[in-house]
Amino acid sequence: MENLALSKYGSRPYVSSISYNHHASRINDGILPTEEASTSETAWVSASEPLPQWAAVVFALAARIGRVVVYWGKGRVPESSRRIEVQGRREGAWVAVAAREIRAAELKTELVFEPVQVEAIRIWQDADGGPESTPGRMHVAQLEAYGDFVEGRQVDCLNIRDSLRDEWEHNYWQARREITRDVLERIDRSPVRRSGVGPVGADEISRARRNHASTAWGGAQAQKILDDASWWLDKDDAFIYRMIPTQNPRAISPSYERGCPIHGGGRKCMRTNTALEYRWQCVIGGEWWYNGAVVHNPATGEPVEVRDDDDGWTAPEGFANPGTTYHFNSAWR
Repeated sequence: MENLALSKYGSRPYVSSISYNHHASRINDGILPTEEASTSETAWVSASEPLPQWAAVVFALAARIGRVVVYWGKGRVPESSRRIEVQGRREGAWVAVAAREIRAAELKTELVFEPVQVEAIRIWQDADGGPESTPGRMHVAQLEAYGDFVEGRQVDCLNIRDSLRDEWEHNYWQARREITRDVLERIDRSPVRRSGVGPVGADEISRARRNHASTAWGGAQAQKILDDASWWLDKDDAFIYRMIPTQNPRAISPSYERGCPIHGGGRKCMRTNTALEYRWQCVIGGEWWYNGAVVHNPATGEPVEVRDDDDGWTAPEGFANPGTTYHFNSAWR
């Protein structure tokens, strides 16, 4: 049986949340951890929060799956969850097919069960069920699902993606309800904090006002700040809202580590502006990247269409970092 979770079979990765730049594409890129090395550059890591965490792979075709293997992220020791449940997506619902208590940290967890026909597989971790050191996190270096595809049963990946997003929103607001209630009870009961007591204190404010009034460069700097502020204040609310990505994940840049899919260069390699929504330009080669763009594979010269349906585009072989997912839509500011 093959590992059908791999991205080369068209399987799409989705996760509950993201810590820093540990993107979902890492869970099915085929890179396995070793006993010696840390997985900080190769594993997905969730945010640390009192919510259920999960890692899912949605297949291109329905599949019969009978074995799941989870390779955990690791620093000095493996960061395995303490209890997990394997769930399969069937007829619009997630159904538990296996579970495991993990009493001691391990690098790999394998679960074998009666084969079941599913559209997707995910590993579920209850709230605060992560490793002892960080119970609110989940660390997955690789999620493998072994079985066979069912011919002719295509899967609606985007529908499952949207349902996962709705589920996450529900869990988030349920977890926040108690916190919100506590905050509302405290409103108007606490003294208002005086201004000028943070990193920019009263002395800094006085100095800035003095420089503004008495020096040419201080006046010029103040005017620049006012001009920038005025530009934003002149925009209506709709303009501002359009600049806030609604997708999850909401990335800092298309790829914080890898930059341009062709030239690399890190997060500063890609630039955009407010007049070109959801478009990014490489500062090295000048190429524009966006959903629907056609670029040429650096290795073969063949045209490749960039498809980012709000969950990123994964670079194929021939590009600078094949297997890396670039978030052109969800990173746009």
